[in-house]
Amino acid sequence: MDVIGERWLGALRSHQRGLPQPVAIAMVEAVGKAPLGDDLRKIEDALIHLETADLQEITGSEARVLVAILRQMDDELTQLETRLNYLWEKP
Repeated sequence: MDVIGERWLGALRSHQRGLPQPVAIAMVEAVGKAPLGDDLRKIEDALIHLETADLQEITGSEARVLVAILRQMDDELTQLETRLNYLWEKP
Protein backbone atom coordinates (compact mmCIF):
# COMPACT_ATOMS: atom_id res chain seq x y z
CA MET A 1 0.00 0.00 0.00
CA ASP A 2 1.38 3.43 -0.95
CA VAL A 3 1.50 6.60 1.16
CA ILE A 4 -1.95 7.72 0.09
CA GLY A 5 -3.41 4.30 0.80
CA GLU A 6 -1.85 4.43 4.26
CA ARG A 7 -3.37 7.88 4.84
CA TRP A 8 -6.78 6.59 3.77
CA LEU A 9 -6.42 3.52 5.98
CA GLY A 10 -5.50 5.70 8.95
CA ALA A 11 -8.49 7.94 8.32
CA LEU A 12 -10.86 4.99 8.04
CA ARG A 13 -9.47 3.32 11.16
CA SER A 14 -9.81 6.50 13.21
CA HIS A 15 -13.36 7.05 11.94
CA GLN A 16 -14.48 3.44 12.41
CA ARG A 17 -12.34 2.09 15.24
CA GLY A 18 -14.00 -1.32 15.52
CA LEU A 19 -13.38 -2.23 11.89
CA PRO A 20 -11.10 -5.27 11.53
CA GLN A 21 -7.80 -4.45 9.82
CA PRO A 22 -8.28 -6.84 6.85
CA VAL A 23 -11.73 -5.39 6.17
CA ALA A 24 -10.41 -1.83 6.39
CA ILE A 25 -7.57 -2.64 3.98
CA ALA A 26 -10.01 -4.22 1.51
CA MET A 27 -12.29 -1.17 1.71
CA VAL A 28 -9.42 1.24 1.08
CA GLU A 29 -8.16 -0.85 -1.83
CA ALA A 30 -11.66 -0.93 -3.34
CA VAL A 31 -11.96 2.86 -3.14
CA GLY A 32 -8.54 3.19 -4.75
CA LYS A 33 -9.77 1.15 -7.73
CA ALA A 34 -13.14 2.89 -8.01
CA PRO A 35 -13.68 5.84 -10.38
CA LEU A 36 -13.84 8.29 -7.47
CA GLY A 37 -10.53 6.92 -6.23
CA ASP A 38 -8.68 8.86 -8.95
CA ASP A 39 -10.31 12.10 -7.83
CA LEU A 40 -9.54 11.39 -4.18
CA ARG A 41 -5.94 10.57 -5.06
CA LYS A 42 -5.57 13.95 -6.81
CA ILE A 43 -6.91 15.70 -3.72
CA GLU A 44 -4.51 13.75 -1.51
CA ASP A 45 -1.57 14.55 -3.80
CA ALA A 46 -2.44 18.25 -3.56
CA LEU A 47 -2.76 18.07 0.23
CA ILE A 48 0.60 16.33 0.55
CA HIS A 49 2.15 19.03 -1.63
CA LEU A 50 0.56 21.82 0.43
CA GLU A 51 1.61 20.19 3.71
CA THR A 52 5.24 20.24 2.60
CA ALA A 53 5.19 23.68 0.96
CA ASP A 54 7.23 26.47 2.53
CA LEU A 55 4.39 28.79 3.46
CA GLN A 56 6.80 31.44 4.68
CA GLU A 57 7.76 32.05 1.06
CA ILE A 58 4.30 33.14 -0.08
CA THR A 59 3.14 36.75 -0.05
CA GLY A 60 0.41 38.12 2.17
CA SER A 61 -1.90 38.32 -0.83
CA GLU A 62 -1.22 34.69 -1.70
CA ALA A 63 -1.88 33.70 1.92
CA ARG A 64 -5.24 35.49 1.95
CA VAL A 65 -6.28 33.83 -1.31
CA LEU A 66 -5.13 30.43 -0.04
CA VAL A 67 -7.10 30.86 3.20
CA ALA A 68 -10.22 31.89 1.25
CA ILE A 69 -9.92 28.88 -1.05
CA LEU A 70 -9.31 26.50 1.85
CA ARG A 71 -12.37 27.84 3.69
CA GLN A 72 -14.50 27.39 0.58
CA MET A 73 -13.18 23.87 0.10
CA ASP A 74 -13.88 23.11 3.75
CA ASP A 75 -17.48 24.26 3.30
CA GLU A 76 -17.87 22.18 0.14
CA LEU A 77 -16.34 19.11 1.78
CA THR A 78 -18.67 19.51 4.77
CA GLN A 79 -21.66 19.63 2.40
CA LEU A 80 -20.41 16.51 0.62
CA GLU A 81 -19.92 14.73 3.94
CA THR A 82 -23.47 15.68 4.98
CA ARG A 83 -24.86 14.28 1.73
CA LEU A 84 -22.92 11.04 2.13
CA ASN A 85 -24.03 10.63 5.73
CA TYR A 86 -27.64 11.23 4.71
CA LEU A 87 -27.44 8.66 1.91
CA TRP A 88 -25.46 5.91 3.63
CA GLU A 89 -25.75 6.25 7.39
CA LYS A 90 -29.50 6.28 7.79
CA PRO A 91 -30.77 4.62 11.00
